[in-house]
Amino acid sequence: DGSPCRILPADRIDVVPDPLDPNKAVQVGLACRPDLHLIRDLTAAVDPKTVGAIRDSMAAVMPALAAVADTTQTFAPGLGLILKHILKPDAERLRAQLAALQADREREAAKEIRAAVDDWLSARDVVAVVRSRVALEGERVRGLEVRKAAGEAVEAELRRAELDKIKADVELVREAAKWKQADVKARQAMGLLCGL
Repeated sequence: DGSPCRILPADRIDVVPDPLDPNKAVQVGLACRPDLHLIRDLTAAVDPKTVGAIRDSMAAVMPALAAVADTTQTFAPGLGLILKHILKPDAERLRAQLAALQADREREAAKEIRAAVDDWLSARDVVAVVRSRVALEGERVRGLEVRKAAGEAVEAELRRAELDKIKADVELVREAAKWKQADVKARQAMGLLCGL
């Protein structure tokens, strides 16, 4: 409507000053991730009576296993029945498969968490650099306002400095948003965005 207003958000942008420790983040992630909890729960529930149900649950976790099961049912439906009788439920073998799956998932999770923490730390450092630039631009504007109040002809330079300050503010908001996205990705990788 033409009335003066703030272009940028009035909310204060706070970026956590303490860095994430990659080793602690991996420990938290390995303890909190729901996919790893599922594998642990399935391993704990293995007995001769539950082998079939757990294999079906594993098919949901491991798409390759689901594809083999679908192919068996599609191309040789009777083969599945014969295989069930030939390959009797073996709880120990299933437990070993689950242990291997868990070890693989934990390695993948650790890599994913470390990468997310690295992105988090990089984004946080960029915010700190841009925040310093905002402070410098603010100092420059204040210095030029003092000179203008003293009667010096610095109007054009002051307008340029104000524009540079606004650009720095916009860049700060943009980089803070990138940091927040990195924060969400790190929490997601650590399994902290969903309840247990």
